[in-house]
Amino acid sequence: MAAENGDVANSHTSSARRPLPCGIYAPTMTFFDPETEELDIPIIKKHSERLARAGLAGLVTLGSNGEAVHCTREEKLAVTRATREALDAAGFTNMPIIVGATESSVKGTVELSKLAAEAGGDYVLLLPPSYYKAQVDEEMIEGYFTAVADASPLPIVLYNYPGAVAGVDMDSDLLIKLGQHPNIIGTKFTCGSTGKLTRVALALDAKTPSSEGSGYMAFGGICDFTVQTLVLR
Repeated sequence: MAAENGDVANSHTSSARRPLPCGIYAPTMTFFDPETEELDIPIIKKHSERLARAGLAGLVTLGSNGEAVHCTREEKLAVTRATREALDAAGFTNMPIIVGATESSVKGTVELSKLAAEAGGDYVLLLPPSYYKAQVDEEMIEGYFTAVADASPLPIVLYNYPGAVAGVDMDSDLLIKLGQHPNIIGTKFTCGSTGKLTRVALALDAKTPSSEGSGYMAFGGICDFTVQTLVLR
C-alpha cells in the first residue's frame, strides 16, 4: 500500500492524531494458534514490531489479508490493541495504524470506528456497501460514506476493491466528490487502475513526498503497480 498524491483545503490533516506520512503501508496478517484457533497475540505483536523495524510508514490491521471478514468484533479490537501496544513498546509511538472497520450498516460501521479509536487506531479503511449489489448505485454509496464520515471519530480512507465487494467499483468522479468531505482523507486503489488513481490524486491535490498538498492520500493498493504509483503524480 504505497501513498502518493490528494484533496482540497488542509481539512484533511489533523494535529490531534498521528499523521500519515508518504511511504509503504503494510496490511498486517492476523495470526491464530493452530491448536486452539484463538488469536496468537504474542505473534501478532512480534510481527507488528518486525514490520515497523523494516522501515514502513504505517500499518493496516484487519484489511482483506487480515482475515477481517472472518473475525468477530472482539477479535478485531484485540488485534488492533495488540498492534498498538507492540508499536508503543518498541518505540514506534508515532507510527499510525489504519483499521479495517467495514460493517454492513452505517450504525455498525460507526460503532466499530469508535471502538477502533479506543483500541489505538488512528484511521479507518472502509469498503462500500455491496450485499444487495443490484441495488447499489452511486447515490447509495455516497449516502453511506457521507453518513459514516459525519459520525466517525476517526478519519476515513475509502477502499476501492471491486474483488472484495461483488464488483462494486467506485469511479473517479464519485471518489473526488467524496474526497470533499473533511473526514474522508484518502483512497486505497486496489482496483488496478493507475489512471483513476492519477485523476483523483490530481483533482484533490494529494500529498506527495515533496508537497503536503491538501493532505489527502492516494494509496496504490497493489504491489504490482508500486512503481507506477510513485511516478504518477
